[in-house]
Amino acid sequence: MATDFNSGKPAVFRSGELTPALLASTAIPGVFPSVVIGGREHMDGGVVDNTPIDIAIGDGAKEVLAISLMAGGEHEKVPDSWPGLIARTLQLSLHHQMLSDYERLRDRARIVVLCPVTSPTATWEMRQHHLEAVMESSRAATSALLAKRGSKLFRHSGIHYLDLA
Repeated sequence: MATDFNSGKPAVFRSGELTPALLASTAIPGVFPSVVIGGREHMDGGVVDNTPIDIAIGDGAKEVLAISLMAGGEHEKVPDSWPGLIARTLQLSLHHQMLSDYERLRDRARIVVLCPVTSPTATWEMRQHHLEAVMESSRAATSALLAKRGSKLFRHSGIHYLDLA
């Protein structure tokens, strides 16, 4: 999934070339260039729907395992810069969109959402060591959750917050 930059709506790619679709779905505005597909500009799907539960269920999924990367903004201090304010606003908006979608759709499918709790700028530092540390913290938190809950984790819908501290 990407965002159609011209219309501002989600664009779901179900057929066609894989490489442009993947590049478009990860084209973070201001970091990576948008991608033209079918004569239209596309950018990161997270701009309009960072956790597209509704698309999965609309396509018939009865079980959904999602990872939402927008949790934790409400635990951070108030941003003191424009980039921080924009990042926090986007983080809160996308997280609450996921929560709303979850509530609206959890009777139609079993939905399990894993939410690593990070600051909105946690992955702004694009250094390999830093990104690997964030990924390792996420892996360890997920392993701890699985060790604690086991297969019970997937028996019912639920949102699970993973503390990466």
